[in-house]
Amino acid sequence: AAVAIDNAQVFERERTSVKWMEASREITTALLSGDKSHRHPLQLIAERARTLTGSEQGIVLVPTDSDLPLDEVETLVVSAAVGKHADEVLGQRVPVDGSTSGAVFRSGEPLITESLSYPIQAFTDVGQRSAIVMPLRAHDQTAGVLALARDAYQPPFDHSDLDLVG
Repeated sequence: AAVAIDNAQVFERERTSVKWMEASREITTALLSGDKSHRHPLQLIAERARTLTGSEQGIVLVPTDSDLPLDEVETLVVSAAVGKHADEVLGQRVPVDGSTSGAVFRSGEPLITESLSYPIQAFTDVGQRSAIVMPLRAHDQTAGVLALARDAYQPPFDHSDLDLVG
């Protein structure tokens, strides 16, 4: 029985890895093509990450002014949102200083948390639940932050989820 369980877990990890590779290819195509028939790449990133991790919500936060040097960025804005309350979350602003999203943006280090330190209406105020906050990197710089949150009744994220999203 233990061998059958182990084999099932290995099979599920492999299946999920294939899905991530397909999603990654789709996102890369959207980023490089410039074709307007593709969905917005940030929306696509949030959508695929939410689906593949079984999250309830996914958001992407980017600097309000992308021309500023990273150390001068003071505010992030939710530019893509999927899942529950997506329309309510879109466009909200989060300060870099004093927020979990801002800390990940500055450090470039992903984390798993049970609560975010700055309230984002319709995202963090939905209740305590497991979340992954992952920096989005481009050309060795952090370009934004992806935040995924599970329903309170789902199992919390673990390091295998963090590795997969990374």
